[in-house]
Amino acid sequence: MLVVAGAGSGKTRVITRRIAWLLSQDVPEWNILGVTFTNKAAQEMAERVSTLVPGSRVRLATFHSACAAFLRRSAPLLGFSHDFTIYDTNDRDRLLKSLMADHGISAKEVRPSFVGNVISRLKNDGTLVEDYSPRSWMPVERIVGQLYGPYQDALAENNAMDFDDLLLNFLRILDGVEEERLRYANRFRHILVDEFQDTNAIQYRIVRRLAEVHGNICVVGDPDQSIYSFRGAEIGNILSFPEDFPGTEVVKLETNYRSTATILAFSQKVISHNTERHEKELVPALGEGEPVLYLPCDSGRAEAREVAYQVRTRLDRGAAPSSIAVFFRAKHLSRALEEAFRRLSLPFHIVGDVGFFGRREVKDLCAFLKVCVNPRDRVALGRILNTPSRGIGKVSAETLDAVAAMQGTSVAELAMSGQAVPGLNGKAQAGFAEFGAILADGHALAAKSVAHALSLFLDRTSYLQHVCRTGVPQDMEREENVGELLVHAREHDRAVVERGRSESEPEHAVHTYLTEVSLLADMYNDNADEDATQLMTVHSAKGLEFDHVHVIGLEEGLFPHKRSIDDPHALEEERRLFYVASTRARRTLTLTRAQARESFDGAPRRGSPSRFLTESDLEAEPAATGLGGDFDDFGDGDYDDGEPVFLYGTGLAESGPEVATDFHVGEDVRHPTYGAGQVIRCFGTGRSTKVEVLFESGVRTLLVEYARLERGEGA
Repeated sequence: MLVVAGAGSGKTRVITRRIAWLLSQDVPEWNILGVTFTNKAAQEMAERVSTLVPGSRVRLATFHSACAAFLRRSAPLLGFSHDFTIYDTNDRDRLLKSLMADHGISAKEVRPSFVGNVISRLKNDGTLVEDYSPRSWMPVERIVGQLYGPYQDALAENNAMDFDDLLLNFLRILDGVEEERLRYANRFRHILVDEFQDTNAIQYRIVRRLAEVHGNICVVGDPDQSIYSFRGAEIGNILSFPEDFPGTEVVKLETNYRSTATILAFSQKVISHNTERHEKELVPALGEGEPVLYLPCDSGRAEAREVAYQVRTRLDRGAAPSSIAVFFRAKHLSRALEEAFRRLSLPFHIVGDVGFFGRREVKDLCAFLKVCVNPRDRVALGRILNTPSRGIGKVSAETLDAVAAMQGTSVAELAMSGQAVPGLNGKAQAGFAEFGAILADGHALAAKSVAHALSLFLDRTSYLQHVCRTGVPQDMEREENVGELLVHAREHDRAVVERGRSESEPEHAVHTYLTEVSLLADMYNDNADEDATQLMTVHSAKGLEFDHVHVIGLEEGLFPHKRSIDDPHALEEERRLFYVASTRARRTLTLTRAQARESFDGAPRRGSPSRFLTESDLEAEPAATGLGGDFDDFGDGDYDDGEPVFLYGTGLAESGPEVATDFHVGEDVRHPTYGAGQVIRCFGTGRSTKVEVLFESGVRTLLVEYARLERGEGA
């Protein structure tokens, strides 16, 4: 049975109810195997089954934990003992680093983690050592070809398996030892798989080899929510399931219990442009709801501030912070959001990640700034002394500490002095001298420009090449974060120059910047345990739902991501990713983009709207003009209060709560944030009515429906 479960249709309930039904039909609990992808999901399934059938002990597990348990019994068939060790990613990379040294391969040439990732992908595709044929013109593949066999041999010698081996080795047993395959298939005569669209080649082959014996397999999933190809997930597994198992009964769950009709219609319109899917038409169980709101903004900063304002408005109207979420495709977009939320004192939490200023590459570069202005900061120095590698290992670092102590100075000051250090070998001596020259030049730049100091470090080291451009997928995001840090630094530099025009004593650029960074980091830490608005990547949002969802960065090259635009299959996955984002929303969905963003080299770049907006007709059909707030109080004046607002939802433009729209020029009003003011202009009609109000802090342009203005005598 294939259950095609649309977004918000209750697919996990299907698995647990089916298990409960099987138990009610006197199927022994030990004949049932339920598998999913995360420990949390497996635990939730177990709790639901236990509630339905108290005392039951059905095996509900992740693929990896189930295979690990099976191998504890069957591993001797492959030459391992029952008590084999399981290597995590760090163990894997340490072993690979040792093997690289044995084969004369420098870690500077290729990182062990990159080699490990390639081997992991090979295993998830089912490619064994004897089947791998590296392409001679691909240096990395040649290196992997040299190491794959020795790596597997070393694992066997250590009586160890890595995570990928847990699946691959169990499949080897199913394929090679028929007696064992029949034993497991007859033990688990009913197999149920949740989130089937996320299975990779090995996982599918495992369940198929077991189910071919008895034909009792029920899988639940949604091709429209297959978004993990970077982990090896193959959408073809769910699309071809009926052909692979002739006679499959296909059941479609098409009632959506989560989202309003407008959100659902919008999401369906976008995903209908995909070809790799099972056709279905979701029917909403809820009412029409509010229209989908689309807000083009002048810049990335304006976009972040607009989202922060919208969130503040929701909170002022009584929404719980945790009922609101902001999604982004690229992690570096969180930086502007964090700043905007801090300035409005909005509690937030970044799901599945540290805050922007807690990310490794950002901390590395900030450590360089710290040493430039405070050479005695040993913690910051320790972070960058050999990052990227310049030949200063542990022994050399201890030598430097000893010499600096003898001279009554710090290691950084010793470096900037340019003197030769006794006891250092030639490579370390040269690396330390080069490092000292960079620090000295950075110190000279630090007073006037944060961006120039950071650019100096990046230009004079191989940081981007060694830390960001490694080929490892997660490292690709690091360069985007570095670029965003440069954008933030340039914003700070401009503000310093602007403030300097009215200050008698000029600010020190890096000092004030590091203070600001500390405040931003503390803001994130302070909010970590609060009821807070959730900020996250769209991948992290899978399986979650919120009353109010904001999706930002809807520009070509950001969402869909630039790495996917030229690949039809990757582009379809980007569209599925957008579908996942929009269907997380229960009550409201707000979409934003920047007309232009400052690029990493400092030049503003205009971006075209995401194709997902044009596919839904949002970009083409303006429903109103004007925006619900002016943010000149942030100090940069780049916000255009004449940007259009677009609404998706036929006949919904005039729905919603009644608000007073008949303000007149000269009327006294009061705003909960800006205080008392006087109306100086009125324009627009219905839900598009706006007023310009002169407050003590300046003129604000407000969308009346959201402004919460009080009127009348004494206002």
